[in-house]
Parts: sequence; structure tokens; C-alpha cells
Amino acid sequence: MGRTDAWRSQAACRGRHDLDWFDPSPADEATCRAMCAGCPVQSECMAEAVSRGEPWGIWGGLDVSERAQLATVLDLGLPRVLPAHGTNSRYAKHG
Repeated sequence: MGRTDAWRSQAACRGRHDLDWFDPSPADEATCRAMCAGCPVQSECMAEAVSRGEPWGIWGGLDVSERAQLATVLDLGLPRVLPAHGTNSRYAKHG
């Protein structure tokens, strides 16, 4: 495990493949956010997603627009602009 991945082993969402974290339905989004709220590594998750400009999903309890607002406040730049998760253009362009 790398330095940036060490926190992942403690994440409340670890192994929760039943939830769509990248393009969640409203019900999944509520469940993801609730899980993040009680997660012991929420701040590490959020910080990593904001610092690398994660363009999809729920990370540390924030969606992409909320992370973009936080990145603007922190002067970190906006998330990367990539095709929507799960689209053919995303897979063709980014593998």
C-alpha cells in the first residue's frame, strides 16, 4: 500500500461494491453520504479527492460540485473535466 492509500484500509466504504459511488442514484447518494459522515477517514478521503481534482462521485461526503467549491475556496483549481462516468467516450478516451 502506498502512502496515499494507507487510509483506505480504514474507510467505512471499503468493500461496499453494492453502492454506486461514482454516479449514484438519489438513494445510493444518501447512503454514501451517511456512510461518509461516520467514517474515521472522511477528511483524508475528501482531501485526496479535492487535491487531485476527482471528477466523479462521492468522496469524503462531497459530490463533484461541492468539491469544486471547496477547491475554489482553497485555491486548488477545479476538478478535471472528463466525460460522464460510464459513457463510451470516457472509455474510448481514457481506457
